Amino acid sequence: MDRDADGTIVGSTGYECSRDGRVRGSAQKSQTQERQDDEWRARRADHQRARSRS
Repeated sequence: MDRDADGTIVGSTGYECSRDGRVRGSAQKSQTQERQDDEWRARRADHQRARSRS
């Protein structure tokens, strides 16, 4: 688990078994991490558009 400075859980990772018995990983991102990822993707797209124009 990932906790913030106040001890609130902000992310976790777990594992699940599929019906055929295989173990698969599963990760849960916090809303803050999702927002940061979205912002990063937007900045990257802007940068790539700018590079393609030059």
